[in-house]
Amino acid sequence: MDAEAEQRRLCEAASSRAVLLEQFQDLMNQRIDESDDLSSSEDIDTRAPSYQHKRVRLEPTDDAIFSAYIDELDGVYTQTDEALRVRGLNASEPNWDGPSETWIKDPDTGYFLYGGKLTLPFDFRELCPSR
Repeated sequence: MDAEAEQRRLCEAASSRAVLLEQFQDLMNQRIDESDDLSSSEDIDTRAPSYQHKRVRLEPTDDAIFSAYIDELDGVYTQTDEALRVRGLNASEPNWDGPSETWIKDPDTGYFLYGGKLTLPFDFRELCPSR
């Protein structure tokens, strides 16, 4: 039951992060569209000094938005790394979770022994309660 509750909690967290990213993408697209509209208008020269000092900026600067976004992503990555580390999944080599197969010759019998590795996202005992 704990694993199912944790799985639901993680799925909800991932969904909320996806919504946050979509909102951020919409905001950035809106900002880009607004800047394109300003620069494409024919009767307003946005580079003119008289226009620049009269323009009042009510929204936060892009730097503040990007900084807040990066800070939040840093927190998310820290949480993810900690969750993986607690479960023994802190990888330091490429393809650490990929399946692997090995054949080892038994020196006593001369037969080959097969060994395989498969990383599962949950405890093996939960998967196979008969073992």
